[in-house]
Amino acid sequence: MTNSNSTETRQIDGYKRKWHEMGRTRILVTCPFCGADIIAYLWSLAGLGKKCSCGAKLHGSGEVTKDRTS
Repeated sequence: MTNSNSTETRQIDGYKRKWHEMGRTRILVTCPFCGADIIAYLWSLAGLGKKCSCGAKLHGSGEVTKDRTS
C-alpha cells in the first residue's frame, strides 16, 4: 500500500508478546520492512509512534510507514 510517491505503508501482523511493568504496557512487534523486533510502549504508539532502526515508523493504528529514500 502506498501513501504517496515518497512514502510506503505496510501493516504489522499483530504483536509477538505483550507485558506490563511498573504500570506501563509494552509490546513486541516485527518490522515489516527489515524484520527487526521492536519493543514499544502502547502510550508511545498512541502518541508519536515508535521508530525502527531501519527508519520505518510504527503507528498505533498498526500501520508502519517508511520514506522510500531511507
